Amino acid sequence: MPYDEKLADALRSAVAELEPEHMLEITERKMFGGLCMMLNGNMLMGVSGARLLVRLSDEDMEIALAQPHATPMVHAGRLMKGFAYVDPAGFANDSELTQWLEKCVRYVRARQATDADKPQKKR
Repeated sequence: MPYDEKLADALRSAVAELEPEHMLEITERKMFGGLCMMLNGNMLMGVSGARLLVRLSDEDMEIALAQPHATPMVHAGRLMKGFAYVDPAGFANDSELTQWLEKCVRYVRARQATDADKPQKKR
């Protein structure tokens, strides 16, 4: 199923309103049959059909999944830890879309900071 272009445009607009330091780091990539936003090469969130695909911390995931509009992401029969789909009722206005985006940015930034502290694997 193709992704919703109107939702993709709304997500692009929300990204454009983030703090300027985020703007240069966020790129788009087609993945999972939809459109994903990447922060420094790490998946941030995206659009899959008419739903948002969000990447969240364990705490935010628990809160999100308690809502009727969010479901865990299952891809190719496999549960994708840290990812969820959000139905349109969960982002009925721009403010709610921005809240999802901010949660995703906060989580991915925290992961990137943690990953930067880990020793690099030798190849």
